[in-house]
Amino acid sequence: MRTLSMEPVWPDSDRIPCMIATVFAALAAGRQLWLVDPTGMDAPRLALVQSVQGLANRSGPLVWQKVGGMTTVLIDQLRAEGWSVRETKDPWEVAEAFRRRIRGAVLCNASDESLNVAATWAGIEDLLVLDESLKGQAEARGWKVRRDARREAPPVSRLRRDLAVEQPPEKAGFLRDYAIRHRAECYWTGDRQDQRERKVARLEAGSFVLGWGPDEYRWIEAISRRSGSGVAADWCANLSAMEAAGGDVRTLPRLGPERPPVKGERVVAFVLSDGDNIQWLTQGMPLHPSYYGHPRRGEFKMTWEVSPLLARYAPRVLDWIYAKATPGDGFVAAGAPGYAYPALAPQRDIYARQTKELLRRSGLRIVGVIDDNSGSMESVAPLLELPEVDAVLYKAYAPYHKLGGKVWWHNGKPCVSYRFPLWEGMEGWGPEDLLKAIEAMPADPSNPDSYALVTVHAWSFGSQGGPVETVRRLIPRLPQGTRVVTAPELVEWLVRFCRPR
Repeated sequence: MRTLSMEPVWPDSDRIPCMIATVFAALAAGRQLWLVDPTGMDAPRLALVQSVQGLANRSGPLVWQKVGGMTTVLIDQLRAEGWSVRETKDPWEVAEAFRRRIRGAVLCNASDESLNVAATWAGIEDLLVLDESLKGQAEARGWKVRRDARREAPPVSRLRRDLAVEQPPEKAGFLRDYAIRHRAECYWTGDRQDQRERKVARLEAGSFVLGWGPDEYRWIEAISRRSGSGVAADWCANLSAMEAAGGDVRTLPRLGPERPPVKGERVVAFVLSDGDNIQWLTQGMPLHPSYYGHPRRGEFKMTWEVSPLLARYAPRVLDWIYAKATPGDGFVAAGAPGYAYPALAPQRDIYARQTKELLRRSGLRIVGVIDDNSGSMESVAPLLELPEVDAVLYKAYAPYHKLGGKVWWHNGKPCVSYRFPLWEGMEGWGPEDLLKAIEAMPADPSNPDSYALVTVHAWSFGSQGGPVETVRRLIPRLPQGTRVVTAPELVEWLVRFCRPR
C-alpha cells in the first residue's frame, strides 16, 4: 500500500491557489514563527533543529534557520502578512515550543549514518533527532527516548516509495527537515553505487530523490534508470518552511514584440547554466551581484534557467524572481521535471506528465534537459507532444554542446541543441573563442545554422565579476550582424523562419 503523501494536491483551477494564499495570509495574523540562528551550532544541535523544523512545518512555515539570502526575503514577506518572528540561538527553546507535536526522541550519532536512520524514524513517528551527547540534557528536560537509530532501522514497509533524500552525515543542518516533513527515507551511500541502485530500485518510477551524490553522473544515472528525477538540494536549510509558506506564482513576464531578424543577421542567446540547482535558487543566486542580482541586469538580453520544481518547493522564491524581471530577462525550465537523463529512463512518458503540471504552475514554456551522451534528441519527444511546451533546449552530459547546434523537429516544435559554451578554464571555450565561432556563423534567419544557444557556465569567471558580467562585456564585441535575444525569442524566430512545412 502506498504511504500517504504529504505533498499538496493542486486543483485544476488557477483561482484556488490564489484563494488559499489569501486565506493563509488572513489566518497568519497574530501567528508566530521561529527563526533559529545556527551560528556556532555543532552537528548534534543542528540535527535537533532540523527535526523540529520538519515536524513543526507540517502545519505551516513555523521554524526557519537564519541563513540569509532568500530566507530573509521570505521572512520579511511573512512579517508583512502579519506573522510575528521570534529569534533564538537555543535549539532546546524551539524544541520545547513544539513539544506537543513531538512524541519523543530517537537516539543517534550525528556524525555517522545513524543520523539518516534517525531522520527517517523522526518523520515516520514524529520524533526529535537526538545525538547521544545530548541524551542527558534531553532526559533532564523530560524527553523520552523511544527509538535507537544506532541499532534499528525502520522496516521497508513503512517507507515512502515516491520520495527519498540522499544526504551525507556531515551536512547535519541541511535538507533532512524536508525528509522529516514528508516522512521520507534519508540515506547516504557515498561511493557505493550498488547500494545506491538498491535504494533507488525500491522507489516507484517517477520518484524524486533530493540531495546530491559524490559523483554527478553516477548519481543521476542510477535515478534515471528508475525513471526518477534527482534534485540538487543538499545545502537547503529551509526547504520545508519555504514549501509550507505556499504562495501563488504570478504570470511569467512576457517580452514585448521585437523586430524579426533580417538577411545579414545571426541570432544568439546566452543561457546561464545550473538552474536546476534548488539550493542555489533558494539561497543566494537571486540576490548575488554575479547572477540575478547583477546591478546592470536588464540592460542586455540574458536567459535564466529556473527549476520548474520551485513552483512546488518554493513558490514565493519563483514569484519574487518573476516580480524582479525586466524586459531583457528570459526564462526557461531547467529540468523536466528535475535532473534526469531521459535516454536512460524506461518510462520517460512519466517525465512529460510530471512536467506538464509544473509548467502550468510556473508559466514556463521552454524546457531544458541534460541527456546521457548515449542518447539522442528523439528522447524528448514526449515533452514536445505537450501543449504546454513550445521547445526543448538540449544538452548532452559532456560536453553540453556536443551536438553543435543541431535542431530536431517533432510535432511542429524544435528541440534545439546548444551550439557554443562560454566556460572558464576549458581550451577553446573562452570569450575570444566564442567571438571567432560566432563570426563564422552564417547570417540568414532562414538557415538554422544562423541560430546559436550559448551555455554560460554558472561557476566560471568569478575573478572577473562572474558569468553575467562576462556576458555583458562580451556583447559589444560581437561581430556586426549579431542579434542577442533571449532563448524564448530565439525559439520564436527559429519556428517562424525554419520550421519544416
